[in-house]
Amino acid sequence: MSEMTLESVLSQIIAKCWMDANYKAQLLADPAKVLKAEGLNVPTGLQLVVLEDSPSQAHWVIPVRPSQLSDDELEDVAAGAGGFYEFLKKAQPIAASIARTPAPRLLPWL
Repeated sequence: MSEMTLESVLSQIIAKCWMDANYKAQLLADPAKVLKAEGLNVPTGLQLVVLEDSPSQAHWVIPVRPSQLSDDELEDVAAGAGGFYEFLKKAQPIAASIARTPAPRLLPWL
C-alpha cells in the first residue's frame, strides 16, 4: 500500500464516519481501537477522546504546553511573532507519538 499523508488518513476516517453510523459509534466509543485498525500507532496508556461537533457546538482543544519551548519562544508566539504552525508542531507531542509507527501508510504526524 502506498504512503498516505496525515490529512488523507484523517479525511478518510471522517468520511467513513459520515457514511457509516456504526463506524462513527465505534470511533466515539473506542478511538484507540479504530485508529489502530486504520494503521496508526496509539501508545499504550494514551487516553483518546473523540468529540463530534454539531451545528450549534464546536470544540477547540488547547494543547499541553510543550516543555521543549522556552518562555521566550512562547512569548514570541503569544505576541504574534514567529511561525505559529512550527509552534503547533512542537505543541503536539501526543499526536507526534501516534505518528511514530512502522506502518508504511503514514507519514509523520504534523
